[in-house]
This record gives sequence, structure tokens and C-alpha cells, in this order.
Amino acid sequence: MTSNSKLTQDQKAFRKEMIENLPTGSSFAVSDCGVTVLCVPDGKHTIVATGIMSADERKFRRKVGEFYALMRYNNGEVIRVPRDNVQDAKQFVLALFDGIMMGEYGYTLVRYI
Repeated sequence: MTSNSKLTQDQKAFRKEMIENLPTGSSFAVSDCGVTVLCVPDGKHTIVATGIMSADERKFRRKVGEFYALMRYNNGEVIRVPRDNVQDAKQFVLALFDGIMMGEYGYTLVRYI
């Protein structure tokens, strides 16, 4: 069975609100295999939250991945890495995933806030 997740109108509005509340310097990166990474600067650390597309999804939806990464960030479901190692989501993808997120087209930097 396949799924076709989309955000509801309430989820879309909440996603926008959560993005507006992110600190300056926060960033998203996505891979073409359905992994969304949110990196939020926090002093000497970068807070990292992820959204991972379900294996039964028919289509990757960037905003759905961002929504779930934001929800995990707001719920404290994160990891903290030293800030000198990871400045933004693009560097996180390059440094910590080292090819795992790279597909036919590689990662795409989606948004830098």
C-alpha cells in the first residue's frame, strides 16, 4: 500500500508560524531520497532535527518533511553537535551524512533563514 501525505490547512499555517519563530541562521536541507534536515544555531552548538519520508510514500513533499523536522525540533527530539563542526544544514549533510543522503542529484539546500 502506498501513501500520499499532504499537509492540512492547519498544518500549513503552523509550519509557517514555526519557520517564522526559528532563529536567524537556521537552515533546511533535503536529499532526493526523502530526508529533511533542520539545523538551528544555539551558541556553541547546532541543534539538528530530521524528517524522514516513509518508505510507502509515493512522492516526496518538501513542506511535509520540513513540518515534521520542525515538530521534532519543537518537541526536543533533536541532537546537538558542536557549532564549529556544523554551521548550517548544507554542511551537516556534507559532514555527517557523507554520501548517505546523496542520490542521483545529490542534496538540495532548500531554505536558509
